[in-house]
Amino acid sequence: MQADGNNRDVRADESDGTVFPYVPTTFYVAPTGDDRNDGSGWGSAKRTIQAGIELAAIGGGEVWVEAGTYPERIILRSPVCLYGGFQGSEINLQQRNWTANLAILDGGSFGSVVTASHLSSWCAIDGFWPT
Repeated sequence: MQADGNNRDVRADESDGTVFPYVPTTFYVAPTGDDRNDGSGWGSAKRTIQAGIELAAIGGGEVWVEAGTYPERIILRSPVCLYGGFQGSEINLQQRNWTANLAILDGGSFGSVVTASHLSSWCAIDGFWPT
């Protein structure tokens, strides 16, 4: 709160009711990527899904995963939405064809492939195929 010279509340901290749309940051993962990349586009994609998840978890966002087999087990974090099934050139989510561009999580038959526990808010996983 702020006050004027007479210590009255002038309501400077109130909102006019405007709700700004949430636009998530998108991070990219591809089999040809490199975890040293920043993940900000298909040309600078991360190599592992977990690296993309960790970036997206910082401020909330989406991880777009190009078709391929990813030999890893992942820990889902919130607020992160994980989407598989991209060809590697899409610019919006509706362009992906997850049935033609198979994104496969292969945990090597060693326990759970996806762990999702102790989540503090929303998260999602969509467009992946089991091995």
